[in-house]
Amino acid sequence: GDEITFDFTGSSPQRRGPLNSPRSALLSAVKTVFRALVDPQAPSNEGWFRPLHVVVPDGTVFSAQYPGPVGWYYEITGHASELAWKALSQVAPERFSAGSYLSLCPTFITGIEPDTGEPFALIEPHHGGWGATESNDGESALIAVSDGDTYNYSVELLEAKYPIRCHGYGLNTGDGAGAGFHRGGYGIRKEYEILADDAMFYGGMARTKTRPWGIDGGGRGSVNHLELRL
Repeated sequence: GDEITFDFTGSSPQRRGPLNSPRSALLSAVKTVFRALVDPQAPSNEGWFRPLHVVVPDGTVFSAQYPGPVGWYYEITGHASELAWKALSQVAPERFSAGSYLSLCPTFITGIEPDTGEPFALIEPHHGGWGATESNDGESALIAVSDGDTYNYSVELLEAKYPIRCHGYGLNTGDGAGAGFHRGGYGIRKEYEILADDAMFYGGMARTKTRPWGIDGGGRGSVNHLELRL
């Protein structure tokens, strides 16, 4: 037909922690995938999403109600996008890739600058590998679907502005990108040394256990991983 419905009925109840999404963010996530199906480059207008319907009861992880915390909503909307993405990949494989690394994988390094005594905060999402398509290998070191307002800054810039030293930044070519006629894209490996004694590190990422899915017999990708050495 000429309409499409995404039904999130049966999703888990909202959580006490911040891994919840408001309904508005769910709608945005589904609209992103809908555009990928129809025409990703076309300009939007009022009628663009008229054929799109999203069903979700109140109080789920995708439709949290007050006072449910939603500080990490972007991780949950990433899962919403992937659910829609995976479903449509069976219908229109020429439009969609296999699974991706999914998570924003943000890290936070904060503390006191040793030379100036001023506080600093380095907040970074990290890039990863996307799944292969019918005609090409997957994209490597690409930002997650739930992001769009951050940048892949150069190591030299970060070392100049923050008390850190980067010992390595490159593609993760040896940990399973998802084998197949076309392989999945490579993620990244980044290693920082924090040069400030008075510093704090915080990080959070999804897709640490469930590997990215393949299509039409293709292999699964690798999971996200964070290692802290003291």
